[in-house]
Amino acid sequence: MRSWVVIGLWILLSSCDTEKAPLDEETYVTLLTESMLIQAAYNAEYDTLITLNLYHDVLKHYDVTHEDFLESHRIYQLDIQEQERRLRRVMDALTKESSRLMAK
Repeated sequence: MRSWVVIGLWILLSSCDTEKAPLDEETYVTLLTESMLIQAAYNAEYDTLITLNLYHDVLKHYDVTHEDFLESHRIYQLDIQEQERRLRRVMDALTKESSRLMAK
């Protein structure tokens, strides 16, 4: 009897759809990269108003709501290995941007 309960529970859980993030992965990674750049600007200037304006401008540029970004972040970070891969992509993009700016 107990094995039937376990099998039934397994079938129920395996048939549940995984949550779908509101943002596709590329948009999410791009926004995460932009957010890191904005955070760096804040760390340099400590101006909350400028930081918030930059953040809202970026969201508007990509036609994304703050809520969609946060929900996507919550869902994407559920898979730790994939999130680490995404964060490496963000760091690579930030490194490239830093190198580009240093070359000027």
